[in-house]
Amino acid sequence: MRAAVIGMRHGHVSEFIRAVDENEAVTLVGIAEDDPTVRERVEAEHSVPVYADFGQLLEREQPQVVGVVTTNSTKYRALTACLDLGIHAIADKPLLTEMEQLKQVRTAHRKGKARLSMMLSQRFSAPHRALKERVDAGDFGEIVHMYGFGPHRLRPETRNPWELDAAQNGGVLVDLGVHYFDSLRWFSGQEPVRVAALQGNTRFPDLPQLYDHAHALMDFDGGMKGIVVADWLTPEAAPYHGDYRLYITGTRGTAEIATAGTLEASGPNKQGGVRVVLDDKAPFDLEVPPLQHTPTSDFLDALVNDREPYASAEEVLRTMEVTLHAKAAAISGDWVSIPAK
Repeated sequence: MRAAVIGMRHGHVSEFIRAVDENEAVTLVGIAEDDPTVRERVEAEHSVPVYADFGQLLEREQPQVVGVVTTNSTKYRALTACLDLGIHAIADKPLLTEMEQLKQVRTAHRKGKARLSMMLSQRFSAPHRALKERVDAGDFGEIVHMYGFGPHRLRPETRNPWELDAAQNGGVLVDLGVHYFDSLRWFSGQEPVRVAALQGNTRFPDLPQLYDHAHALMDFDGGMKGIVVADWLTPEAAPYHGDYRLYITGTRGTAEIATAGTLEASGPNKQGGVRVVLDDKAPFDLEVPPLQHTPTSDFLDALVNDREPYASAEEVLRTMEVTLHAKAAAISGDWVSIPAK
């Protein structure tokens, strides 16, 4: 299978390239990058053809699958172009940043047979997957509420200008919060019906186009309540990039995930841990078996073996739809209704 990359604008592109290298059935045949400075570096680091225009890449190299890691607000262009040509595509999160972009990508996907996915790391996190199995088994009873907490360290001097501009990165709820909007849907099996949100910029007033924090509150169709907090407020001296947490409260128990990099991270390869308390069992650490796949390696394996990827197009597009409604709520300051699937 012939693979290509469109955009080298974020370090997450390394996951796609690594997954291609590790899959014997897939070969990297080309890269497209429209920024001259980035392109020069890419040409020095990779032995495949490098193009300034992704249209030329698609025409000349004829890839069957593409990894898209352009700026957040432009990913939809490459995605729709690939889907229109029947080329499978996976993008770094977020898949897109505006409702109109969502409509275009969804239409392109529905018209063809190409598969589509997004790099949703929590679905491929060993602690999250282990806890998901226990939630599905009913250990926690009915889920009452969930809380996703996703702080990140910004370090503006290390960032590209587009990463500091909400118009290009999508805003903090879209750029970072998307992981937790997805996890709340995935864990609960419920769909949000309305969302309220607030956002602001307190720590970085010298970056007026940036939102450095946001909070969202959601009602779900099964009665669950959910909270998502995303920010760029990790302290500089913290020994981690982000102290990511996910809390679940049910009628028969609670759980907390502390992911890799946190002070409490434990388990094989410091992949993070899951602390569980049940009505009939004192606090214990859930066993966390390692996982075989990353989001990209699973997507490539699904293509090679003609199966549905774990993070399907339907799921990732719905998660983006929910996330964009939260963005709209943060902008308006009002509750926003979320249409049913």
